[in-house]
Amino acid sequence: MADDALDGLLAEQIAYYRARAGEYDATYPVDAAARAQLLTALEAHAPFGRTLELACGTGQWTGELARHASALTAVDAAPEALAICRRRPGTDRVDFVEADLFEWRPPERYDFVFFSGWLSHVPPQRFDAFWALVADCLAPGGRVFVIDELPAVADVERAAPGEPAPSVRREVSGGQAFRAVKVLYAPDELRAHLAALDWQADVATVGWRFFFATLRRADGSLAVRLRPVEDGDLDAFFEHQADPVAAAMAVMPVRERDQFDAHWAKIRADDDVIQRTILAGGVVAGGISSWHDGERRLVGYQLGREQWGRGVATRALQQFVDEVPERPLYAHVATSNAGSIRVLQKCGFRRDLAEEAQAPEPEDGVEELIFVLAE
Repeated sequence: MADDALDGLLAEQIAYYRARAGEYDATYPVDAAARAQLLTALEAHAPFGRTLELACGTGQWTGELARHASALTAVDAAPEALAICRRRPGTDRVDFVEADLFEWRPPERYDFVFFSGWLSHVPPQRFDAFWALVADCLAPGGRVFVIDELPAVADVERAAPGEPAPSVRREVSGGQAFRAVKVLYAPDELRAHLAALDWQADVATVGWRFFFATLRRADGSLAVRLRPVEDGDLDAFFEHQADPVAAAMAVMPVRERDQFDAHWAKIRADDDVIQRTILAGGVVAGGISSWHDGERRLVGYQLGREQWGRGVATRALQQFVDEVPERPLYAHVATSNAGSIRVLQKCGFRRDLAEEAQAPEPEDGVEELIFVLAE
């Protein structure tokens, strides 16, 4: 399956950086002149306050960050790289965390988030979710600083065709070869991608190889991301479905707690059901699920009323349909639920008049529209 292939590629990427850790500093491609320009751009944002470095690696930038940070947390998936980073001068007060960035969640918020050479290792399928994570890491008014490589670098890489994401092949001493994701963005392309996710980005180039970008949230909107449902989410889900205004809008029955718990126990025991919790600003905002009804796969969501009108449902559904590859994907919505109709339309769903014509009369008397996402 596509997800398994991508997970395998990302696991191999981690294995590559673990194997390369001991020789990474000797082969790091930043020359002195480029580094000086990048460092000048970075230090223009000092002091950084509470700082987070993602994918710190062997610490090429960790010491520089520590000099200007009131506190610094550095995260990386390769323990061998972290061990080297810990030995660098000026990192004795750094809080090091070993974690896969596609699974890690921030325990707090930071004034400044930095990553170098990591964005190009994020596959397109995880781009939106990764930037939702970055937004979750930021305190109000926080800033992000990114360093990475430009498309011209493709000329000095060995492409690995046929992979689930744009990739290259790399070797370590001894000849062992690995695959790694490599997605190279031109500045205008990156700005456009980020603007679509409500980021304001200033991007500048350094020579033929590098760019740096400074980012802020464009409109102060909440970061929205999805994660698997956890036991602690069910209390919030219960309150959401028990809200009489929300229930009336969706034309859905309100369950008592024992009925609700039995319903969710059945859902969570069904391997066919894909369930995710919607987080907005790090808070449980609702839930979204997909399941089969006969041969058709359906999608549905419920959102706490305090999140209505903030774009949370649209961004959650956009992320979810990217995660669920099966098409066509169907959604049923009460004719009176204008908000959900708009959300479906924004996410590319269109009314399926043929399906509506064939649908049996609803037993509960609730008139529904049927929407479909065909591709």
